[in-house]
Amino acid sequence: MRRKLTRKGVRVRNIDYQSDALMHMFLNDKVDDLEVLWWDGDIGTISVRAGIGSWMTVSACEERWIGKSELEMLGDLAEEAEADDADQAVIDAERRARRDWINAANRESYRLKRLVGLISLPKTADELEYETQRFTRHTDTAERRHKAGPHRPLLGDLEGTAPTDTTPAANHAQEDTTADYHVQANDNNLTME
Repeated sequence: MRRKLTRKGVRVRNIDYQSDALMHMFLNDKVDDLEVLWWDGDIGTISVRAGIGSWMTVSACEERWIGKSELEMLGDLAEEAEADDADQAVIDAERRARRDWINAANRESYRLKRLVGLISLPKTADELEYETQRFTRHTDTAERRHKAGPHRPLLGDLEGTAPTDTTPAANHAQEDTTADYHVQANDNNLTME
């Protein structure tokens, strides 16, 4: 078979094989693929060659495969898969326990917040109407402004002044007069010598 040579060596049937000679080929000779001989009676070593060069023996990176056959490897991998399944069952049980604990803590927190009044409970139609009336009594609308009548200055009743006109033109004229008064007052303040 042919396999690609990488800096990790050669990978054959999920086993990595590496040697100093292969590393030298990868770094100095820039070899890309190798011809590989693999025997199922001993998966601990393989034979490789580049092009029409000589064959060399390369051992497996993991020592546990040295001297083992393919059948022994398959048996070991099957045992590992069973152990992984058992480990996965333990991991799944831990996840379920963690999830159940978090859900129980959230339920208890919600219950305590409801008892203290931090979470609003669903309202009945009468309660909702009452809350709507309570919150909207200070809302500013055009209808309420017309019902209220013209603007009265704060403490205007004490000075004996009459209510002012609320039309935009009247308000604009009053603002201009007030602005002119402030400018003249500022001019008088600046000319004090």
